Order: sequence, then C-alpha cells, then structure tokens
Amino acid sequence: MPEKRRHLWLLGLSGSGKSTVGPLLARELSLPCLDTDAEIVKTAGKTIPEIFAKESEEGFRRREEEVVKIFSAGPAAVIS
Repeated sequence: MPEKRRHLWLLGLSGSGKSTVGPLLARELSLPCLDTDAEIVKTAGKTIPEIFAKESEEGFRRREEEVVKIFSAGPAAVIS
C-alpha cells in the first residue's frame, strides 16, 4: 500500500516563527509551504490590520476558516 502523505500544520501565537520555520520544513520534506495569513491577505485584497478594522476579528476568523478548509482539502503541505 502506498504511503499516504499528510499535512504538517504549524500552530502558534502571532510572531512565534511559523512563517519562518514553514518554508524550511517544507524544503526538507519536499512539500509545498502554504501560509494561511498570506492567502487571507491575497484573497481579501487587504492587510490583516485592515481586515480587523473593517470586519472585526469575527470577519478575519471567517476568512481564516475558509482558507483552512481549502488548504485541508488539497495535497500534502506544510501549512502555517
């Protein structure tokens, strides 16, 4: 049976180094690196502080949940 590859999720507080460590791990594991915050900024067309100011934390979390669902359904990756 072929080995099933899974996501490696990096979780932690803001500023803890997830976005720094993610690409390093991805390179070592030969996996793509996906950054939830970067995807939210890209799809929203706004910075994270702008999203919080205009949509509140609740709006940001809704966007974050959608990105997590999309990334979860994709191929194995390092996700921060």
